[in-house]
Amino acid sequence: MQADGPLRARASTSYPQLNKAIENRFAGHYKPAFTEMFRQAADAENEASSDPTLLGASFYDWVIEDSCETPHLSRWVVSISEKRYEYTGGAHGNTTYFNANYWIRNGRVEPVRLAQIFKPMYLWQSPVELIIRRELKAKNALWLKDVTRKDLLGTAFTFSKKGLEFHYHPYTVGPYT
Repeated sequence: MQADGPLRARASTSYPQLNKAIENRFAGHYKPAFTEMFRQAADAENEASSDPTLLGASFYDWVIEDSCETPHLSRWVVSISEKRYEYTGGAHGNTTYFNANYWIRNGRVEPVRLAQIFKPMYLWQSPVELIIRRELKAKNALWLKDVTRKDLLGTAFTFSKKGLEFHYHPYTVGPYT
């Protein structure tokens, strides 16, 4: 969906595209969350095109852009990632991430929690944290000393061909790291 409003405001969003077999298995689980994201973008577009004079100059050049991809897609696991960029006035916009991972366990579709993919479950946090810190340091993340294990491991992740990928909102580990 894409729409332009008065004062050059614009909104766009996308929806995960899956093949029919996978769609039938997982849709009831991820659709509510992505439908809500879609509704938010549509509501914002409606606000942008209704009466911009109510919001004044701060609404000029307002933007919301959603993009969606499926970094991992198989018969048993689906990983969906959405990135939202918003500019609502000020010095710059901001980016946020929303990810959903589902798998089929014991014949049922369930969300995947990070702890579930490591065995033994109680030994994984420290080594994974060290790997993440090393990779973020290589990317010049400026605020690593202030970031807790919970901040690093409690974030959104997706499965990909490379393995696990962690997605951090700007300013979690450093400005736009």
